[in-house]
Amino acid sequence: MKNIILGWVLGLVSGLISPWIVEMSQRPYKRSQIKRAVLIELKDLSAKLASVVLQVAMNRGSLDAGLLTWFRNAAQRDPETFKKLGGLPWEAISQFSDEQVKALALAKAPAANIKLNFKRYSLPFLDAHVSALNLFSVDFQTIAHRIRGNLLILNQEIDTTWFYFQKTFDGSLSDINRAIIQGNNEASHDFIGRLSHRIVDDIESLVRLRN
Repeated sequence: MKNIILGWVLGLVSGLISPWIVEMSQRPYKRSQIKRAVLIELKDLSAKLASVVLQVAMNRGSLDAGLLTWFRNAAQRDPETFKKLGGLPWEAISQFSDEQVKALALAKAPAANIKLNFKRYSLPFLDAHVSALNLFSVDFQTIAHRIRGNLLILNQEIDTTWFYFQKTFDGSLSDINRAIIQGNNEASHDFIGRLSHRIVDDIESLVRLRN
């Protein structure tokens, strides 16, 4: 009888422990696969938002040497992803010397030929695997959630700036109201540039984490 009971207990314990052992043995591989896919998606978003930062600054006349250097460094870190963007002289800027950066930054006037065409951005893979973030360190989880939160705010602001843009075509607006709408639109552009900058910096911080 004792042997029967012992066998039953051992069988029960084994049934409970075996799935846990399998789960623990698979965690490193699962974490590696998820991290790889998440970083690919985030690097793509980073390149797009870095370009948004540059375009906003050029459009608003706020381009300076610090921002150009920031963009140059981002393009140099991940040239393959930036190549996919097209439409921007990212490759030329990535190869600028410090002297060329300073010279270009002297052109403070708004660049009317730089048209801003904002669109919403998403992280479908990260959103689909958000529950798997517990496989990673607290720092990784914190930054990843902050990126998702700020991206939500960015998309909301992009919707807002499109509203302001459409209102500029309203023929019933008085000159005063039109000026207010235009001011709000420009402030919205500035906010989009700043928040995009912040998200790019967070993505770089996350890429540098080991876990």
